Amino acid sequence: MSVSAKLRSYFNETRRPLVCLVFAAPLLVLYEVGVWTFPETARNGADVWMRGWLGALGLGGAVVLPAVVIGVLLAWHYTSRQPWRVPRGVLLGMAGESLLVGFGLRVFARFFAPVFSLFQMPGDETRIALAAGPVNRLLQRVIEYIGAGVYEEVLFVLVLLSALIAIFSHQLARPRAVLLAALVSSILFAAAHHVGAQGEAFYFSVFLFRLLAGGLFAAIFLNRGFGVAIGAHAVYDVLVGMHSS
Repeated sequence: MSVSAKLRSYFNETRRPLVCLVFAAPLLVLYEVGVWTFPETARNGADVWMRGWLGALGLGGAVVLPAVVIGVLLAWHYTSRQPWRVPRGVLLGMAGESLLVGFGLRVFARFFAPVFSLFQMPGDETRIALAAGPVNRLLQRVIEYIGAGVYEEVLFVLVLLSALIAIFSHQLARPRAVLLAALVSSILFAAAHHVGAQGEAFYFSVFLFRLLAGGLFAAIFLNRGFGVAIGAHAVYDVLVGMHSS
């Protein structure tokens, strides 16, 4: 098999729901076990909101949300009629992509912070980060930031972006529907960090950066798959969290 054929095969494999599930599962398990082990670890907003919505439907319990995520990905894979296999080497490649994108976004944030500061409103501070506020212990920080990478992508990309594309596609050609859906989901992703009891004070420069980051994660989801989107988001959040600690 030629190099180009191998790359095409790899790119196709990484987007399959089963492969994404197997790649994301360790992060999901690490977060859920970590929160259970350290109850004082703060859950991110997306996690809290989705658990609240499920609870309102009578589906409370610690394992319900991760079970729903797993079930959605398995159902997606089943309905797509793709093979039930995960080729060797694909997961390692996805880990490499996640590290590359996460580090790249961190470098972009650091070097372009002066540019984003030009968009500051009175009283703003340029605090470019996707993660929530700090917690006390190093391990708890890592657990919290991994959870943000997992569940923010579940809510704003896997659920919201996919739903918006389906809705907008009824009225628009698919390319326009995808662009509009990515824009709306990115705006909501950025705004969500300033909502609720855990919400941060609003800084326009930070909102703008998160808007662009949301667009990047949407593009990764659409072109590289859900697994790489989760991995890249988690890597970036951990890097930011460790730097701010």
